This record gives sequence, C-alpha cells and structure tokens, in this order.
Amino acid sequence: MVPGLAGRGKNFLIREALVVGGGPAGASAALALRQGGFEVFLAEQRTHWTGRVCGAFLAPEAVGHLSALTALDAVRAAGAVEVTAAEVVGPSGPPSPVDVRLEGRMAMALPRQALEDSLLEYARGAGVTVEMGTRVLALLKDGPVWNATLRDRQGHQARRRFPLVVLADGRFTIGSPAEAKPRAGWFGFNAIFTGLNRKPGSLTLHLYSGGYVGLATFADGSTNVCGLAWHELGQLKPWEHAWEEALDRSPALASGMRGGTRGEEWHGVGPLPFSEVIRPSEGPLLVGDAAAVGDPFMGEGIGRALGAGPLLMRALSESGGTDPLKVLRAYERIWTARYTARLRAGAGIHKSLQNRIAFLAASLTILKSPARIAALLPVFHGSPA
Repeated sequence: MVPGLAGRGKNFLIREALVVGGGPAGASAALALRQGGFEVFLAEQRTHWTGRVCGAFLAPEAVGHLSALTALDAVRAAGAVEVTAAEVVGPSGPPSPVDVRLEGRMAMALPRQALEDSLLEYARGAGVTVEMGTRVLALLKDGPVWNATLRDRQGHQARRRFPLVVLADGRFTIGSPAEAKPRAGWFGFNAIFTGLNRKPGSLTLHLYSGGYVGLATFADGSTNVCGLAWHELGQLKPWEHAWEEALDRSPALASGMRGGTRGEEWHGVGPLPFSEVIRPSEGPLLVGDAAAVGDPFMGEGIGRALGAGPLLMRALSESGGTDPLKVLRAYERIWTARYTARLRAGAGIHKSLQNRIAFLAASLTILKSPARIAALLPVFHGSPA
C-alpha cells in the first residue's frame, strides 16, 4: 500500500503537493517544492525504466537548472560527461564547429535512464515520497484543494487531498482532453550505437531537407543517435527506413556512422504536437511536455523539463506561495516570458526543413557560418542562471 494513501480524511497540510510523473520535469518540480518546504508526493505510473525517444544533450541552461536544484553533483556522479563544442553539418561543405558553452558553463551528455534514476534517487534523499507504479486515475477540484484518486502497483485505490498539483505526465497529460492523433507530422526516433570513432563528449548535429539527426557520445564511448523526420499521410515507415532515408540525404552522417553497431531496437514516437504557447490550465501547474511540446533542437526539450523546478521556485517567491491559483498564474507568466519566443522560432525551423528550397537557402546563409550558428544558440537556450 502506498504510504499515506488511506486514513488521511480531511487532515492535510497547506503545503502539501502532488507531482504526477517522475521524468526530469517531475523530479525537478518535486525537488523545488521540497526545498520550498512542501511535503511532496510524486506518483510515477511506470514501475521501471522503459526505453523512449529522447536526446542526451544537457545544454548549459539545463546544467544551470540542475545546479539551482543542488542536483548537479548527483548527475555528475551518474556519469555525465562535459561537452564544450558541437559540429553542425549541412547537406554539403565542411562541418561548422560551434562553442556551446554559455556564460562560462559547460554542457553535458548523459543517458536518459541515468539522468532520471539519479534525479529520482536525489529526490528521495531530499525527502520527496516517490512511488513507482502509482497511477493518478482522476483529479477533481473540491474548493481550495484537489481530490486525487490513486492506484498503487498492488491495485489498491484511495483518495487523497492536495492543495497544489503539478502535472509532469507528458504530452498526453490528464490535464487536457484527448485529441485525435494525426498521421502526418514530425516523428522522432533514436537508438544507442557502439563502435563509432568518437570521443566522449562529442556532439554533432546533421541537418538535411526533411529532418535532422543528432549524435551525442557518452563517457563509455556509446553514442545516442536521435533523429526527427517528417512523414506525410500514408508515408509512415518503419524506423529503420527513416534511418536509411537520413543516411541517404546526409552523406556526412553516413560517413560518420561507418563501423557503428546499433545496440538496441529503434524507439519511435509521433507525430509530435509542437506548441507555440503554454497549454491553458485552471488549476494544476503544467510542466515539461504537459505544458508544451517544443522542438528538441539542441536539447531544448530536456532543458525546459529541468527548468520546471527553478521556474516554480520563482513563482512561489513572487506569489507568496500560499494561494495555489496565484502560484499558477505567476508560473504561467514566468514560463511564457522565457519560452514562447523559442517555441515560435522552432516552428520556423520546422517549416524550413519541410521545404527543400527554403532549407537550401537557409543552409547557404546560416550553416556555412559558425558565427551565425552561434548567434542562434541564445534563441533556443537562455541564461543558465
């Protein structure tokens, strides 16, 4: 039985919070709330790690968020390797080297499983109650609090009341109505490769008409290969076909992958419902992909997820931290100011990648110049402070 699920009745603390989802966004929010004096219950429906489409690059902004959460040392101990530069490769010509450091802070690369495991373990050590295999079945507003119906891994159900609820349960969040899933759009895919002649900390982004592929190499020499590809209605293909298409459209990628061996099945997801604004909410705070799905370009998605906690810290401070609705509105205001312009810039990149003529024009003006590429980085990655 999940501790505290039953027998609470109407007795609850004003500073109690429920976090739904144990990924980077949920762990970040839970740590921030715990450091703010909340009693935090984190419910994650998975019982163990399951493979998923995800990048492995932590931009300096993301590293700054980890530092603000006092979790950076835990992530380093999990095997994070420093990344100082990236190579951006277009459809032709030599690669453009770009310094990815920002305001003196390094970037990092770490397998997603190691990141999640280290953050959840750190959250437990900080006093967060983390329950794996616990699903939130329903959330109902009852005056100033939320009634949450939870089911633990043994199938026991119970209700518990929380003044504050944070949804970090991904793009299919229980906080928004289900939507029809289109069959055309951007699809992500990834897998781990070994046997590549790459140094730990190497980062490469291959752009081509119709998508891109990023390569991040870990401390053990294995490389996360993560791609984004556009598929029209009726053109959905096995992920291996999407990979072969990427190799065909990017000779530099094909050359760099020689000798590599894929060490796992491809993970794929899509189409991704990219957003340009935060999803509206009348109660729970939405963080990570529950708030908005943005372009994963150069680690923007994971950076925004890890930023959930630091942004929540600011919202608690600016709102006084006692009225959940005031906390929500402060959080939405801070989130909008920090991320909306980036989401809209990502939408522009999507359109140029879909259009061959527009992509070629952009590659001639931007991809040929490391200085121009470096100038774009702040658009997608803000200050790590």
